[in-house]
Amino acid sequence: MMEQARLNAREVAEMFGFSRDTLRRRIGDLEANGFPRFDKLLRGYLRADVEAWLSGRRQIGQVSEAAPKEVNHDAL
Repeated sequence: MMEQARLNAREVAEMFGFSRDTLRRRIGDLEANGFPRFDKLLRGYLRADVEAWLSGRRQIGQVSEAAPKEVNHDAL
């Protein structure tokens, strides 16, 4: 089953480990730091925008899922 493109406030709060009340209190600070605004037409937050914002907040680079490179022990 495909994930919904829209998140409601409860789902966004859960992503942060917040209660809905905490999200409501902190949404202004989040938006001031670039968090996507509530989409009135969709009546929710666009999942892709929320996930992109979170990815942009990462302080550690993306972890590659590629196989680790082999080490040439003869070269050591």
